[in-house]
Amino acid sequence: GGGVLAAGVLSSGFKGPCFIHSSCIIQCQKERYKSGHCSTWKRQCWCTQKCKNANQVGGRWRCQT
Repeated sequence: GGGVLAAGVLSSGFKGPCFIHSSCIIQCQKERYKSGHCSTWKRQCWCTQKCKNANQVGGRWRCQT
């Protein structure tokens, strides 16, 4: 079978600058994503979701539907 890719989605519920990855992960899991991480440049919380196929759109990976 094919590999599974993780696509990045900006968290809709994370408030303030993101410095602690575990806080981002908890918020992403509340939003029903698999995990998350803090971006190093803009300090935003990005969530990851599992998908079979993904395309890069605007510099970010998005799951194909």
